[in-house]
Amino acid sequence: MMEQHSDKHMNELASKLWHILREDGPGALAIAATSLRIADLAHAIEHLPKESHIARLFSALPIALAAEVLEEAHPEIRDLLLSSTSDEHLRKILAEADADDAVYFLDHLDDERASLLLKSLDHELSHQLSEQLDLDEDSAGRIMQRKVSTVRPFQSCEQAVERLKELDELPDGPIYVIDSQSRLTGVLTYRQIVFATANQRISTLMEQQPIHVELDTDREHVAALMQRYHLTAIPVVDSEKHLRGIITWDDAIDVIEAEAQEDMLAMAGTSEDIEDNDSVMRRALYRLPFLLLTVVGGFIVAGVIDSRADNLLVQYPLLMAFLPLVPALGGNIGLQCSTVTIRSLAMSRDHQQRNVGRSLREIATGSLLAISLAILCGLGALGLAFLNGESILLSAVIAFSLLVAVILAATLGVFIPNACVRYNIDPAIASGPFVTMLNDITGVTIYLIVASALLHGVSA
Repeated sequence: MMEQHSDKHMNELASKLWHILREDGPGALAIAATSLRIADLAHAIEHLPKESHIARLFSALPIALAAEVLEEAHPEIRDLLLSSTSDEHLRKILAEADADDAVYFLDHLDDERASLLLKSLDHELSHQLSEQLDLDEDSAGRIMQRKVSTVRPFQSCEQAVERLKELDELPDGPIYVIDSQSRLTGVLTYRQIVFATANQRISTLMEQQPIHVELDTDREHVAALMQRYHLTAIPVVDSEKHLRGIITWDDAIDVIEAEAQEDMLAMAGTSEDIEDNDSVMRRALYRLPFLLLTVVGGFIVAGVIDSRADNLLVQYPLLMAFLPLVPALGGNIGLQCSTVTIRSLAMSRDHQQRNVGRSLREIATGSLLAISLAILCGLGALGLAFLNGESILLSAVIAFSLLVAVILAATLGVFIPNACVRYNIDPAIASGPFVTMLNDITGVTIYLIVASALLHGVSA
């Protein structure tokens, strides 16, 4: 009901905005749009009935507002607005937008148009955006903003206040202290400056050696630092410690959401690079490699079963009846263990001893579950053996074989993410088809080998 009410409200708001534009013109629309929250404005525009209406209303917005709306827009609407907006209008938006947003917009244009737009910008801005575009997509430099409030260490508080008043707006975040070569030396707040005595030097107030990241620092590490130290912003420096920009808390939240989505999709066995407006063919091509991996695993499992079907499984049909439980139980327990392990690794990647303890505890938990399930399955096999007139010893063989196979699955579920971290591989991939395939192969193989060894031992 809440979603329906929201959609109804947004439809009404979209209709009002369109009416204002048609009847009263862009000036009245600007006044009305400015009174709205950016998220609501972007959502309302998406509810306009025609694409031509969306494009026309967007083009009538003030440049600063248009830049924020474009950043908030749904991927499908964003691409529509980028393609329908003239180069001149888009150039003004790029000049107005924060650097990280401008890079985001350029990233979603074709290379030729992006190159032409960059050349049409102010030389300094063009150079800065080109530099950011050349950085790795997951780096801190790619998501930083260039607008930074700075003061000098030798300034008095009175001089610093006068300097900050010259900015377009007073800073609401940290103020960074830089030396004559723009190297980061400290950080403080506007409140500290205002409440200090007028002649007190900035160098006596600032916190020295502030927490910072470099241009090529992974964005996930940036978000983790900001979470750990409760930072509203973090400065970005180059290799010589020159201040190049900042990453704010809202950018960190976007990173956390993006990383969580990547991990979720990787665990489901698909790529993290798809968007809602991608074509069906592109979506299918992203998922196909993971499914092919599963098919390969299936062929190997089929080969293992076929190699023993002529004796063991034909002679003991009850053994075959419980075979599907091996990949089912092993896959679920392995996935549970790997998911919990990945979460633990993400929370305390720097604490090796703590990770070892958590990993051993997770293996113990999986083993306890394996014992419980093996006993349950053994009792079920005992009942079926009794009803079918088969040897009741077969139930013990099935229970023990399942126990070994499922404990191995739990161990793999813990071991594989740790191995991925050890070799700098994203451990999220370990929770997808890779762990499932490996558990199927090893589980079925161990189940049949253990059952064969026990049955041969009993009959000998």
